Amino acid sequence: MGTTMDSTNGPEACEPHAHKVSVYSQENTLLGKAAVVLHNVASLTTIPLMTVFICTEVVMRYILNSGLTWSQEACGLMLFTLVLCCQANCWQRDRHIRMDLLYNAMPGWFRKISDVLTIICGGIFFGAIGIQAFKEIPYQIAINEATDEMHIPLWIMNGVIIISCALLILLLLRYLPRLFRTHREQNS
Repeated sequence: MGTTMDSTNGPEACEPHAHKVSVYSQENTLLGKAAVVLHNVASLTTIPLMTVFICTEVVMRYILNSGLTWSQEACGLMLFTLVLCCQANCWQRDRHIRMDLLYNAMPGWFRKISDVLTIICGGIFFGAIGIQAFKEIPYQIAINEATDEMHIPLWIMNGVIIISCALLILLLLRYLPRLFRTHREQNS
């Protein structure tokens, strides 16, 4: 049976993170606002387009017995773009994937260490991806490397990778001083 909502069980009872402000939130800064805009633009364009492409593909396959040659590639690129463009905003809204059950059960000092390791490992991981994408652009332009079906230049996708990785790294680095500041304030 479904649950009803009354004054004793507000929206927090149905969704535990409904009104909780993330400690990682930087939405009042330029970087945080950029992450929100990138997230909104990507999700409001790619999801409807993927829906239209997939529905069109299904209808064409059943009615005409022939699908679109480029729709799977387009949806794959849009899904990849969606994930990249939403990662920074998901992190700052505390919607990223981690072992919350384990994380929340640990003492504060362990969570601080975990947060520092998250920032370091995230910086290394996304930094390596961004650097590699940057290094590949001149070669991709030189040989005019493109996708198979739609012939979209791959350097454009590398640009999306660089922007999204750089934004996430900057948000991670901007959070690091806040992490140590709260640690010092708790010890005072």
